[in-house]
Amino acid sequence: MGLSDLFYRLSAIQKILLIVGAYAIVLGLYYLFVLSSFQFEPIARDMQNVRRDIETEQERLKKAEEIKASIEQQKAALKDLVESLPEKPDFDATSRQIDQIANKVGVKILKFAPAKEEPNREYFISKIPFQLALYGEYKKLGAFFQQLDQLPRLVHVDALSLKPREGKTIKRLQTLPLDAAVTLVTYRRMSEEEIQAMSPQTKPSTAPKK
Repeated sequence: MGLSDLFYRLSAIQKILLIVGAYAIVLGLYYLFVLSSFQFEPIARDMQNVRRDIETEQERLKKAEEIKASIEQQKAALKDLVESLPEKPDFDATSRQIDQIANKVGVKILKFAPAKEEPNREYFISKIPFQLALYGEYKKLGAFFQQLDQLPRLVHVDALSLKPREGKTIKRLQTLPLDAAVTLVTYRRMSEEEIQAMSPQTKPSTAPKK
């Protein structure tokens, strides 16, 4: 006996109830699927947003670690540079080396005067500026400044002003006579005594003695 025979043996009320029940089951499953879909979509969007936020934070953390590593490398390089600086100004030796360079390239030094040192409390180094007045051809002045970079002691050009010598005719730029006002800067490492002198002194206690 098949299902169709069983169905036909049912009474009219039983058939109606069976059809209505089947329809209710199908309709319930349909609504369950639709409602679950509507409820799942916001959850899925939230999960995507959370995942995107996590990826963004991971990228920021990676960049922050790279920046931190770069800062540490720069600090180490700066420390090595400070430790490589001489402790004494040794101005006479530096002036002799600069004078030798000027004579070698054919530049005249008209003025060579040291300025006041400028201590740096953060890195415990002292900046030593000195003023130069130079006279020479454009090309020779360029060779002079290139030779400065080869000195054993760190010396760099902090300020430079060039102007043609009055009464001189400009024929070729390479041979143009120029007056140069230059501020050169070198550095030295501060001594332990100087560092201690820069540190704030501990004030004596003013509390009454017992």
